[in-house]
Amino acid sequence: MAKVSVIVFREMLEISIFIGIISVATRSIINSRNYIILGIVIGSIISILVALIFAKISLMFDGLGAEFFSLAIIFIAIAMVAYTIVRVMNYNNELKQRFSDLQSGIQVGIKSKLAISLMVAATVMREGVEIVLFLGGIIATDKMVCITNYLIGGMMGGTSAVLIGYGLYNGLIIIAPKYLFKVSLGVLIFIAAAMSSDAAAIMTSSGIITSCSEVLWDSSWLVLDDSFFGRFLKVLIGYTATPNTLQVIFYISTLLGLYMLHYCCSMDNLNQFQKKWKK
Repeated sequence: MAKVSVIVFREMLEISIFIGIISVATRSIINSRNYIILGIVIGSIISILVALIFAKISLMFDGLGAEFFSLAIIFIAIAMVAYTIVRVMNYNNELKQRFSDLQSGIQVGIKSKLAISLMVAATVMREGVEIVLFLGGIIATDKMVCITNYLIGGMMGGTSAVLIGYGLYNGLIIIAPKYLFKVSLGVLIFIAAAMSSDAAAIMTSSGIITSCSEVLWDSSWLVLDDSFFGRFLKVLIGYTATPNTLQVIFYISTLLGLYMLHYCCSMDNLNQFQKKWKK
């Protein structure tokens, strides 16, 4: 039971932290919670289905099917983050232009809300597949299987992780509204960079890319990857105690790329606002 609880807690913690941050980042979007819940449901269903056929997937592409599948999920999630940044920037500009009408029910388009669902679903699917596979492995190797103990352990681990994610959400929403928008977008950019670093780690560890695989530093003496703080930093900013060169390259490139996208959207919106103001 303890083993199951730890596994579920570890994987659910990343999901809870991510969803907590996304909930804050999209809090100003009407009905965004419904689309986050939709993403959770979709991700959960797909993760179970994928886990059931994972053996077949892993044999594809000369035994690298699982790695390519994980990479596809990560890059889809990064693309959704980029799309969300662009749409939320446009949404924020609309709010600024209509600041005189506090009751103007401005809503982000359905495509943008579905992008939120896809982003959440991709994260839930990544971690959900691991939970199902880990639990399946434990059940398969444990001769004294007690489903009740597994259910209790899973519920304990999952509940603990959800409570931490909820606490993070409540902590973030106390940020002053004028800073919340910038903080939320900044966090989204760092999350995407963290995903990009994960993709680089998969590429080097699986041999898809053999160059740039040397470890640049080891900060495990300061924060361990498997510690609570280490896992929190991993989700939030992509912390890794022993990153390789490709991870750092991917991380910095994604960080700069999304920041430039955010900057260009900001300047474009500012120019449009100034033109309309002059008219």
